[in-house]
Amino acid sequence: MTKLMQAARDQGLPASIIQLSFLKIGVSFQSTGATNIFCVNNLVSARLYSSTKSRGQVDEKRHWGIEQNEAQVLYLSTYWGVDNTDHMINNTNVRYITWKYWHAPYQHAKAMGIIAAYDVYNECCDGLLNPSWKVDQKNRMTFTIFRQMLGQQMLEYDPRKRCYVSRR
Repeated sequence: MTKLMQAARDQGLPASIIQLSFLKIGVSFQSTGATNIFCVNNLVSARLYSSTKSRGQVDEKRHWGIEQNEAQVLYLSTYWGVDNTDHMINNTNVRYITWKYWHAPYQHAKAMGIIAAYDVYNECCDGLLNPSWKVDQKNRMTFTIFRQMLGQQMLEYDPRKRCYVSRR
């Protein structure tokens, strides 16, 4: 029996659900809010538990209990990544005014592609993929310069040659 099936049995779910090959858990953080998380096979349970939080120093130190579950902890520990990506999408400045509603998802996808390319560039510069590619942090291109280089490469690209001009 898998961990998920054991968790389902522990939560008192019917045998017909336990026989499924997946476990879907839905968690709503607030009844009036729009933050709902639905997970398939990645959370063992959605049971509530309490943990201790503390703030302050020495004489002014305060302690209190907070009720949470695995989905809330997962959300609170990873939502910064969504905010960071959204900020970088805004920094790409991939925008133009159009009445065609289907251009917005295209612009968004293009901006995400630029961000992914910059992430790959940084990963290559770390030198973990190939030690000869290592570039010190102070010598790396900033996101703005990287975006400008992509634009310049796009303008210089000749489809007849099928080769991008490389610069060092």
